[in-house]
Amino acid sequence: MDSKKFKWIVFWAVLLGSIYFLWPTFLWYRMSTDEKLNAQKAKDKIVSKILNLGLDLQGGIHLVLEIDAAQLEKDMNLQDALNRAIEIIRNRIDQFGVSEPFIAKQGEKWLVVQLPGIKDPQAAIDLIGKTALMEFRLVENTGAIEKIAAKARDLGVQLNDIYDENHKVKKEFADLIPAGYEVLPGKEEGYFLVTTTAQVTGAYLTDAKMKIGGEYNMPYVGIDFNKDGAKLFAAVTEANIEKRLAIVLDGVVQSAPVIRSRIPDGHAIIEGNFTAEEASGLAIVLRAGALPAPVRIIENRTIGPSLGRDSVKAGLIACLVGLLLVVGFMLFYYKS
Repeated sequence: MDSKKFKWIVFWAVLLGSIYFLWPTFLWYRMSTDEKLNAQKAKDKIVSKILNLGLDLQGGIHLVLEIDAAQLEKDMNLQDALNRAIEIIRNRIDQFGVSEPFIAKQGEKWLVVQLPGIKDPQAAIDLIGKTALMEFRLVENTGAIEKIAAKARDLGVQLNDIYDENHKVKKEFADLIPAGYEVLPGKEEGYFLVTTTAQVTGAYLTDAKMKIGGEYNMPYVGIDFNKDGAKLFAAVTEANIEKRLAIVLDGVVQSAPVIRSRIPDGHAIIEGNFTAEEASGLAIVLRAGALPAPVRIIENRTIGPSLGRDSVKAGLIACLVGLLLVVGFMLFYYKS
């Protein structure tokens, strides 16, 4: 084989190989925004084959999070908590369908999260920032909450004002709240007087999924406990039939159904007048697990894609012009 023929073979092999590897990217950027979102959520194969643009080229959000070291468990140091938070946040983002996220430690107690291509920044922020501490707590059923509410009305204050800045009960209400109980707000209705100690926690969860059904065919979250959690949940429900069991997420009562019978199979549901998106997001954070401590967003920047779009367009034009010049030169050179 002469050298000229060999060069042509190499040329066409490189050209066709480049087209083959770039074709998914070409198809991707011809898709509409909705088609891209659906492909990401469905984890379509094309997502793993495209050239992923960074935050500076396709826009997105840049977050700096600060972990609340004061609320860490006593046996956990800050660096371990940061590493665990990175793993949990990454799991949440992966299930949310974001390609190529950047998550890293910065300084002693901060995390940097960059999510390129995000179309709904607030949904992503809600997903990342939730502590996702889920607890099942018994609701006090002797009518004490009504007395507390009446006292608050007499004093002209709201029930969320019965605690001071250190979360200690104000003296006007100290005699009305039984030992071992606290007042928590409800997602949909009023306030609840629940036990300060959880009877069952989300640490026993093995799965959480968004489902649609029930009496009104509304979205809800179905959860499954592991073997130990199922035994504990069965014991709690058996001992408290006809009492209300509050499902508490990050200090807010999502619902408080009445226990009608012992629940031995380790299955439960969380209802709360959710939209499908809210139920799906809640299922994601429950599956990924709870953060070791609450996080606070100290920097939130939304970066637009306009500058990056101009850069990509200029780069494509430069590539095409360069390719045409090279091909033209080669045709002229080898033909002569």
